[in-house]
Amino acid sequence: HAYSALGRKDDAVFVWKQGYDVALNQTADLKQLLELKELLPKENTNGNVNHEEHSTGSPAPVSVPEVHNISETETAKDPDKLKDNSEVSSECNYMSGILKEDPNYPEALIGRGTAYAFQRELDAAIADFTKAIDTNPSAGEAWKRRGQARAALGDSAGAIDDLTKALEFEPDSADILHERGIVNFKFKDFGAAVKDLSTCVKIDRGNKSAYTYLGLSLSSIGEYKRAEESHKKALEFDHDFLEAWTHLTQLYQDLANTAKALNASPNSRN
Repeated sequence: HAYSALGRKDDAVFVWKQGYDVALNQTADLKQLLELKELLPKENTNGNVNHEEHSTGSPAPVSVPEVHNISETETAKDPDKLKDNSEVSSECNYMSGILKEDPNYPEALIGRGTAYAFQRELDAAIADFTKAIDTNPSAGEAWKRRGQARAALGDSAGAIDDLTKALEFEPDSADILHERGIVNFKFKDFGAAVKDLSTCVKIDRGNKSAYTYLGLSLSSIGEYKRAEESHKKALEFDHDFLEAWTHLTQLYQDLANTAKALNASPNSRN
């Protein structure tokens, strides 16, 4: 629906076809299957979709884009690569249109809150996520995203509370564990950070950021050997990961190991 509203018909049809194939194999979501089945012929024959008409009479299903660790400088750049400001604004306006029909529609609130977060309008994002939670306390995605937004604003205690709640719904989410681990580190709860980030890399073995923060957390509790191994593990996945090199160099300096500190650079293969 968002692609179609932006005039990107080919993208809309492609996504709808993917959704239909998935829904066909997971027929528990019969409502969505029927709507997708209705939308595809309309798009193919008319070249457009009437967003006001739905066979069920309820608001259109909302597909919410993923936002991972929005508090981090590196990962916050990723949404910028995917979306320009005009596209994000269009998505935000589209979600607002759905919300005119039903102001308490949780999925649309999460979608609009996410669009606000992309635009770094974090207070507005938190307001939407909070309303979604008030409407549906079981909306784990809203807890997670509010936690991410609170982390970006520096509200560590609030972020930890929200992310902990989100983990009740997704206990094996590497994304949430990664985020909470970083917040715990910044909150100087290094033991909790080590626990979260260690669990995260067991689930998501290629998460270089999690390995780097794990190294910092381990160093903070005096586990220098494990910290070194963790930073090096991050560099196994990306030898040019400057953040890992910086923290590894700092570790060697803290240990007064000048030789290793001087050799800790992307040009080194040791």
